Amino acid sequence: VAVGVGVGVGVVVGMTISLRPYQSDAIELVRAELRAGKRRPLLVLPTGGGKTLTASAIVMSALGKGAPSMFVAHRKELIDQTVAAFERLGADRVGVIRAKDRRADPGAMIQVASIQTLANRPPVAGVRLVVVDEAHRACAATYRKHLFMAYPNAIFLGLTATPCRADGKPLGHVFDALVLGTVYSTLIREGHIVEPIVFSTPTQADLSACRTTGGDYNLEDLEAAVNRGALIGNLVAEWRRHASDRQTIVFCVSVAHSLSVQARFVEEGVPCEHLDGTTPESDRAAILDRLATGASRVVTNVGVLTEGFDCPPVKCIVLARPTKSVALYMQMSGRG
Repeated sequence: VAVGVGVGVGVVVGMTISLRPYQSDAIELVRAELRAGKRRPLLVLPTGGGKTLTASAIVMSALGKGAPSMFVAHRKELIDQTVAAFERLGADRVGVIRAKDRRADPGAMIQVASIQTLANRPPVAGVRLVVVDEAHRACAATYRKHLFMAYPNAIFLGLTATPCRADGKPLGHVFDALVLGTVYSTLIREGHIVEPIVFSTPTQADLSACRTTGGDYNLEDLEAAVNRGALIGNLVAEWRRHASDRQTIVFCVSVAHSLSVQARFVEEGVPCEHLDGTTPESDRAAILDRLATGASRVVTNVGVLTEGFDCPPVKCIVLARPTKSVALYMQMSGRG
């Protein structure tokens, strides 16, 4: 996909981005929907399909036409990965809209923004294209007020691997077209991702007493069911049997559960660290760096490393958090 020559601030001139055929096809499908009069297409690509790269190519093309663009995400890791993607593609200026972020650059025509920060800032002037990452979240009032209502004349492009929600809320009142870029079987057949090898464990949690809240297991009930020594010991033993040579992410139910799992790995002599939503940013970055290099073999976490987290050295996922949500299952398992 050749990006057109532009004259705006921060535009890369005459750059060529190498895309996989299905990514180029997905862009053409999005453009076809826009030509048909749609203003809010939702692009679905499986985890590992390259949503950020595909969307970045669209943004770079828009820049070639002089259209300022904004990429919106809800987590620091997603913001950092998006900025890095634009830089790899040759964007010479990318501004970040996030509290106390040193990369702020109001003059850049590409802005990567935190939805939480946008809720506390006036709308960015001149934005004509808004890319919404993890767009299954877009039903929330924050997105409605601070994106869709704040930029009534902009084109919105939603990105997700999971166009469904555990609470059953539909996305059709937010987006007006569904563009399916590709499917997992195609990515596996063409060699872009590997077919997973899946193991269960001989000891299973008793979930019979777990209530359902918001379409998934009640977290209090679930923690009581899974935070048990026998289950955690079985988890570590099975990991040793099948994946001890692989960098690993473990998805847990709660902070207490995650700390219990981490402690058992450490007792077994495995370098293992814990992450949750309260972990300071500097500590989180250092932990993930150690995971990437192999200094830490395992990281346990609670709802942090799901959507959009990208760490290619990770080759094993442990689902210690049972779920009824197809979307959550896909997000967790897709990290490998």
